[in-house]
Parts: sequence; C-alpha cells; structure tokens
Amino acid sequence: MIVSGGDSLKIDPGTTTKFATSDHRSGGSDSNKCELIVWGKLLARGTASSPISFRSINTSNPSKSDWYGIRFESSADPASVVDSCTTKDARFGIYLKSNSNSPDITYNTLTNCTYGVYGYYPQHITIEHNTLNYNTYALYLIRAQTGTVRYNSTSHNNSKGMFLYRSSPLSVSSNTATYNSSYGGIQIGGSCTPYMSSNVVKHNGSYGMYFYSGADPTLVSSKIG
Repeated sequence: MIVSGGDSLKIDPGTTTKFATSDHRSGGSDSNKCELIVWGKLLARGTASSPISFRSINTSNPSKSDWYGIRFESSADPASVVDSCTTKDARFGIYLKSNSNSPDITYNTLTNCTYGVYGYYPQHITIEHNTLNYNTYALYLIRAQTGTVRYNSTSHNNSKGMFLYRSSPLSVSSNTATYNSSYGGIQIGGSCTPYMSSNVVKHNGSYGMYFYSGADPTLVSSKIG
C-alpha cells in the first residue's frame, strides 16, 4: 500500500488493517513483505476507546516481521499523524526516514515487532506517550537531530528499551524502561549528548544505562536500579 506524494490517507478510529505475510507483487522496500509506504500524508488518529490497529493477517500465531511495517519516506508530509494506534507483528512498527520534520508519534502501542519505532536520520521528532513492549528493540534512533522523547514506556523487550546513536540534541525525559533483556534499559553511543531527566530505568538485563564511543548525556533526577 502506497500513499503517493500529494495524496492523503485518513484512517478512522476503530479500523483494523491486516497485512499479508508475503508480497505477491514483489515491490516496495522489501519485495517479500507487505508494507504501508508514505510519501504523502497519513492521518491515523484513533482514540483511547477506539484505537486503530495495524497487524498481521496471521492472527492465530503471528511472528515478528510477518509484514514490513509503516514507513515514512523522506518526502512524507510532516503533518502526518500516528496517534492512538496499535501496531504489531511488523519488522518496523514505525520507520522514520530522514525528513526536516517527522510526523508526531503519540499514544501508540507497539508490540511483537523487531523494531517498535526506528528512526534513521530524522531531523525533528516528537515521540511521546507510547507503550513499546515485547519487541526485539523498542525505540531505535540513529542520528536524530532535535525533538522530544517523553513519557514512553518500554518493557519486556528482548534487546534494548531505548537505543540512541549520534542523536542530539534531544530531550529524553520521563520515560520508563523496565524488564528489558540483553543490553538493558537505555544504550547511548557515538558522541551523543541528549538531555535526560526524570527517567526510570530498573530491573533490566545486563545494563541499566550503557554509554559508549564518546556518549556524553546530561542526567538529571533519573532513577536507575
């Protein structure tokens, strides 16, 4: 499914969209996977009582990466919104490519994905009030430049709760990372200098927070255990 440049796709609250586990047209970013590719504007605004759902057509035994995910291309309209949606069973729940302003990602649930939210060179991000659990990687940002990552909850992910690489200056505040395995709660690397305040990181695997390769965050009033 493609939303072309200049076009809009509006999805009503309560809508469920199911994606096949193979792509018979062999197109898109992955010729083997179905995906929602956004070059234009996507307005997916659910409600707390009627969320929008994106998931695999395989409801009996879905797997991570059954389908590719929602992919915002570099020319996607920054007025796009993904709010109060549940995305599951994808390789990338939400993929943000380089853009001057990425769409707001708020109040969503992302589960059973390889990557919950994945950002590759996004210029300005707003990722707030999301729940990311039971993924491999919950929130994975590479060279995100400015914006906020706030009020998100990451738990029971197989690898990392949050991973930031060369992503600064960002405000990373009031997030919770608990019971994540492997590399633990929050991992930051590559000359990354985010401002981090009031985060709660506890009961994770190998590390609570792990900084490497020149990472130099500012930590204020965070609880690590």
